[in-house]
Amino acid sequence: MKRLTLYPFLIGLFVLLAVYVANADVVMLHELAWPVSIVLALTAILLGITALIYRSIHRASLPTAAAIFIFLTFGQWRQVVWYLTMPLNTHQAQAVAMRLLILQGLILAWIAYLAAFRIKQPRIWTLRLNQFSSVLLCCPLVLWTARKLDTHWPSGLPGSNSAQALQIHPAPSAQADYPDIYLIIADAHGRQDILRSMYDYDDGPFLQHLRDKGFFVAAASHGNYAYTELSVASMLNLRYLSEFNNLKLTTWEPLMPLLRHSTLVAILKGLGFRYVTFETALEDLCLPNSDDYISQPDRYRITPFQQLLLDTTLLSQFGGEKLKRRLMGPQPDLFQEKRQIILFELAQAPNAVKLRGPKFVFLHLLCPHAPFVFAVDGSDPVQRGYGSYIDPGLNVDYTVDMYRDWYAQQARYIDGRLSNMIDEILAESAKPPTIVLISDHGPRSEVKWANDNPKDSNLNECMSNLTAIYLPPRPGFAGTASETGGLYSSITPVNIFRVILNDYFDAGLTLLPDKVYFSCPWPFAFHDVTSDVRRGNSDPKRKPR
Repeated sequence: MKRLTLYPFLIGLFVLLAVYVANADVVMLHELAWPVSIVLALTAILLGITALIYRSIHRASLPTAAAIFIFLTFGQWRQVVWYLTMPLNTHQAQAVAMRLLILQGLILAWIAYLAAFRIKQPRIWTLRLNQFSSVLLCCPLVLWTARKLDTHWPSGLPGSNSAQALQIHPAPSAQADYPDIYLIIADAHGRQDILRSMYDYDDGPFLQHLRDKGFFVAAASHGNYAYTELSVASMLNLRYLSEFNNLKLTTWEPLMPLLRHSTLVAILKGLGFRYVTFETALEDLCLPNSDDYISQPDRYRITPFQQLLLDTTLLSQFGGEKLKRRLMGPQPDLFQEKRQIILFELAQAPNAVKLRGPKFVFLHLLCPHAPFVFAVDGSDPVQRGYGSYIDPGLNVDYTVDMYRDWYAQQARYIDGRLSNMIDEILAESAKPPTIVLISDHGPRSEVKWANDNPKDSNLNECMSNLTAIYLPPRPGFAGTASETGGLYSSITPVNIFRVILNDYFDAGLTLLPDKVYFSCPWPFAFHDVTSDVRRGNSDPKRKPR
């Protein structure tokens, strides 16, 4: 092992495996083949060139390994620095990246100097670094193996993550007769009173159309959390996320197990449901590990995972976009891509009816959430401008008035499309399905995330949400279950599927207190603002369970 210089190759493999293991739930192992081949070849070429310069392969290995590590991880270091500095525009972000590149260049030059003049016994260093990199490489392999062996899904309820443990007793009809269940999330769709008072948009005709179809529309509903990932994780696991409180992170990685392997999905799969999901414009809610993952065809010539690896390299700063265009063909920008994905989802969602059932269909639409890529007639507002992915308070080029005007236009458009889509699902379904149309939170024209005090933001605007639920008729009841079940006007997302499981499967679940949490200045810094948004009024229609 003294004579073999393995560690430059092992360090490159370590970086690739670390990224793979972090995404192993949604990435196939064969997607590593091309990246591994390219990194090994690149390392061999670079090692050969530096060995000619140093006239010693052992001295050449140290700067080669450092250069490979910096090249493969530059995008990750840039992301860390970005979160620490929070640049507000592209020019500032480029300046941050350039300063990081200069710093890493100086570190690499110092390592090259040490290898040339300061290291007395390079063979000993080769042996030690071979050993170190071997141990390093084992870390993601051990983690990957542990994940494969551990098949226990996160439990959303104490001591249970299955329909049997919840003592669910299905109706006398055969399991094949269960109705399909649709969860449709219209991201950031506000409640009717908020839209009317702040956005000069009355979605009353849309809501009345839903009521005419038999939907229950909650008049006083709120979201449980101010961020999509938090709200959806809580809803799909039928519980609050108290264990994450005050976790000082800006990444959603801790929530990924709860999103990818939720308690609700475990319950429904235990009852024989298939899990159907769609590609969405919010990457964290793309769930390819479902039974049927419906994505845009031929969108990539390289896979999303391979694109992620490319984005973590130094090429993400210099030449990466040109390379991706060659590998992937002409690509839309982020705004056009959002339009394409939402139009694809709206067109394809009714086709889920044709899949063999019963099915739990999860559809997330990043709409009417910013950026506003639809004018009121659905056209592309490229000439007017799109707005930003972030809220107006964080972007000097994006005013509150623009936000509200463009939001109202996009909300009008998406309401029309949702109305048509739901009509089609109801018409095409052989058995009336359960449909939950909900937003995770409301619009956010007056949110100040960076402030420590949640009352600096308009909590009622941000935390109000759309909640409309269609429950098909149940045995022994006249009309829809929406009229006879346990729904109530101030229901929050955490209790929706508790009610549905109780009404359809006699789950016997206790309803949780309807709490509202606002996050500031960190996503996981939860502030209980229930009393502020409820204004001290309880819901007299709420039924104890």
